[in-house]
Amino acid sequence: MTEQEILMDIRERLVRVETQLIDIIRTGENYNKIESRVVELEACAKTTKQRVGVLEGHNTWLWRIVATAVVGALLSLIIKGG
Repeated sequence: MTEQEILMDIRERLVRVETQLIDIIRTGENYNKIESRVVELEACAKTTKQRVGVLEGHNTWLWRIVATAVVGALLSLIIKGG
């Protein structure tokens, strides 16, 4: 190999290394973006879970009120005779 060929080979390898480094840096940046988005989504999921819990509690009370109203109406019919 001549000196010129050796230099050309070194340049080609250097370009490949640069390309790989750029890909690694981009991957790291994407990882950071994804990680921050995951944190945001976890907070959103936690809030949603709390809100669903509150709605389930309200739903339970609603069914209790409906059942009480039905029982009250039946008792009223029975007591009045009809």
